[in-house]
Amino acid sequence: MDREQIIGTVRTFDGALVLLPGPGSGAPELAWGDAFFYHAPDGTVPEREQPYGTVVTKDYPGDDACDLDPAGRWRVNVHVDRATFRDLLGAEPRDVVLPPNLTAADVVVPHPAYAAQAGSPS
Repeated sequence: MDREQIIGTVRTFDGALVLLPGPGSGAPELAWGDAFFYHAPDGTVPEREQPYGTVVTKDYPGDDACDLDPAGRWRVNVHVDRATFRDLLGAEPRDVVLPPNLTAADVVVPHPAYAAQAGSPS
């Protein structure tokens, strides 16, 4: 599945709000080109919630282990509950050990910046 197919699929989910920041959107320039997925049946971005999923197309400060800056690289991040995290990765979020190479393509890995904080796999 490519980036556009993922975004298109999420748009079909009940209550999904997909944000695609770009020039004139009011979002920070760093976010331009990325996709943010919220559960917002009323179409309004929740004020105090993080997106449940993202497609990021570049390295962010403090989140560069996946080497997303080269053209054509991107990462899908999806928030999951603890049981799903354990099923996917075989460990509690706080106990997971990041693989030495987070640049591999088409694999499930814990989020390099948030897994240790009981975050989600990417």
